[in-house]
Amino acid sequence: MKKAMIIVNPASGKEAGKDHASYLMDVLMDQYDSITLNLTHQGGDAKLWAAQSAAEHYDALYLVGGDGTINEGIDGIANKSYRPTVGIVPLGTFNNVSSMLGFPKNYKAAIRQFKRVHTERIDIGRVNNQCFISSIVTGILAGAMKKVNVVDKPHLGPFAYAHKALEAFGNDSTSRFKITADGVEYTREYSLIVGSIGNALLRMQHLFPETTIDDGYLNLVGMQGISVKEKLRLMRHVMNHGVTNDEPDIDYIRCQKCRIELVSDSPFEQAVVDGDIGPHLPLEIEVLPKHIEVFVPDNH
Repeated sequence: MKKAMIIVNPASGKEAGKDHASYLMDVLMDQYDSITLNLTHQGGDAKLWAAQSAAEHYDALYLVGGDGTINEGIDGIANKSYRPTVGIVPLGTFNNVSSMLGFPKNYKAAIRQFKRVHTERIDIGRVNNQCFISSIVTGILAGAMKKVNVVDKPHLGPFAYAHKALEAFGNDSTSRFKITADGVEYTREYSLIVGSIGNALLRMQHLFPETTIDDGYLNLVGMQGISVKEKLRLMRHVMNHGVTNDEPDIDYIRCQKCRIELVSDSPFEQAVVDGDIGPHLPLEIEVLPKHIEVFVPDNH
């Protein structure tokens, strides 16, 4: 008997997550003999149910929500010997992974894509004892993202983050970090460090033109303390050309494993992982190549 589990954050999709999950059930009805629907009520629910889907050998696990909900679900199965195929159903603020897999921004249009899919294997990352699917941020932007009100996220979407990011934009303070990437050490003053899997960040595609979501590498970017004028110039360059090694104000490192630690006092001692508050530094990060099998639209 073929069975699937759907885990949905009801606050996602502008607080219509349950309705979108019902629509997904209609789309999937002919593909499975049974479908179990679970709604999250608090942090950790998605991880527990995902672990149950692995323990009970479900054929498929559909994670309905934003990057945070999807992160939890992936974290629940990442260390299991059996892992169901994952359907990433984008109802969040940025939906980085689903955009890289070829799902459209429109919620219902994305759900309809599950009528015709195939499977592929993608990378995920592990930071300390937590898995991630998209990004890790530390420094001034992490400090700003931590201030985003969870009540504002469903209503304001990306604007909830944009407001806080603009506040951080004028902050040119730095901290001294030591990065050890695949055995090579770098010690620098940075205002911001971002680690990303794949080529998209904040749903902006092709920020890392030479990368894919299954190449086994982490994109690590460190930005030095520069003026607002220089940040604007750098932003224009990145938007037009992606992140490249020819910019003097950033360090761009491709690695499979790295350690990030502070070597000076800093107010930014914590990371943000897939949009939610994550572990304190130091960070031990590694890529788990092609670790998860996911559904991908046939037209991608």
